[in-house]
Order: sequence, then C-alpha cells, then structure tokens
Amino acid sequence: MAMQTKTASRTSARTRGLAKSVQIHFETMEQLKKAFPKAFPRNGSLNLKDRRTIVSLPSVLRAAGSLTVSGCSRLEHLPASRDMIFQVEAEDCTSLKSIDPAYASFEGVLYLNNCTSLEGLPGGMRLKGGGSLFLENCTALRSLPDGLEVDGKLAIDGCTGLTELPENLKAGYLYMQGCTNVKALPASLQADMIYLKGCNGIQIPQELVDRMDKAGVIFYPDEYEIISSPSPHDCPCP
Repeated sequence: MAMQTKTASRTSARTRGLAKSVQIHFETMEQLKKAFPKAFPRNGSLNLKDRRTIVSLPSVLRAAGSLTVSGCSRLEHLPASRDMIFQVEAEDCTSLKSIDPAYASFEGVLYLNNCTSLEGLPGGMRLKGGGSLFLENCTALRSLPDGLEVDGKLAIDGCTGLTELPENLKAGYLYMQGCTNVKALPASLQADMIYLKGCNGIQIPQELVDRMDKAGVIFYPDEYEIISSPSPHDCPCP
C-alpha cells in the first residue's frame, strides 16, 4: 500500500478528503488509481493537479496524451510515462528537484514554470518534433545542459540562478526576460528569436548579432554591449 508518513483519521478522510498533513509515497499505479480514481479519465491521460499530499510517484507512469501534476507542491521527482505523451504540466511543484532522464529526448511540451527547487535537467536534452520547454522562475536552476536543443520555445524568464548559457544552445524561440545574472550570450547560440528584455548590461557577441540580422530577430534590453567575438589569433600560442 502507499506509504504515509502521517496518518489522517478515517472521519477526516471521508469528510474533507486526505488531510494536508498526510504525505504519500506511491510505489505502483494501482495504489495511485485507488487513491485518486478521478485522476484517470477514459482518454488515458493522468491529471493529479493540486494533489499536495503526494511526495513521490511510481518510477514509471502510465499516462497517454498528457500528464498533469501542477500544484503538487511536495512532489520531489518527476517520473516519465511508458506511454506516448505530448504534454507534461508540472508547474508550481515547489519541492521538485529533478526530472526523469527519459525527458532528455521528449517530443512534446514540458511545463516546469515556478519549480523553485529544480536544480538541474537531464544531460544531452533535445526536445525535437516541435517540442518546447518552459522553465520560468526556476530560481534554483544553476545551469542548462550542454548542447541543449529545443525545436520550439525555450522560456527561462526569471531564472536568476543562471549565470551563463551553454555553448551550442539551439532554440526556435528563446525567452530570457529578467535573467539578470547572465552576463553574456555565447557566440554559438542559435535561435530564430531571442528576447532579452530585462537583461540589462548583457554582452552580445558581434558574430551573433550579424547572424541574427540575416535570419532572426533580437529584442534588446534597455542597456547592452556588443562585443567582438574572440579570434583564434588573439589566443597566446604555446
């Protein structure tokens, strides 16, 4: 059965649902379905929105189409689904620290906005097939994976824990409003649109500006600096 670190009385469970003090660790899908039968609609999706008692879910979920755990404020890890899903909503999961490595090759939309404890993302993350990644206000996030590729939108607005972007970052549309601690953009950055409002003082390589002038657009902050890209001849040779 699902593990509870605190026990609610039967009376309160019947009259008010699971008490807020209950913390539940689910090990199987059967336990999950028994506890929240209405979370399993006939279309195969899984909707656990605002289930604040959940601390952990089964290591592998069964959810087709969409998975929603937004508002599960005690959930610490986001598992993947063995079924085909195209949208994951995990916003406002303020205890979430990690997501399953399977999301490194996710082909869909992944919403992780306001997950203020999220510390990292899977290595080699590539969201293909028009996939998008929303990380707004994930303030504990210190870095993005090297070589991160997002075909659609990459939103890191308000990620004040970021101090730099990885080399060879690729995104269709990059939103980074208010990333006040990112001091410079990498020259290797590739995007169709870059939104920099609120990133005052950021340094932008001339190489990137030239490339975006030909095929793309940059929304500049009020204050910024365009710098020359380093040349191999500028580096001292041994």
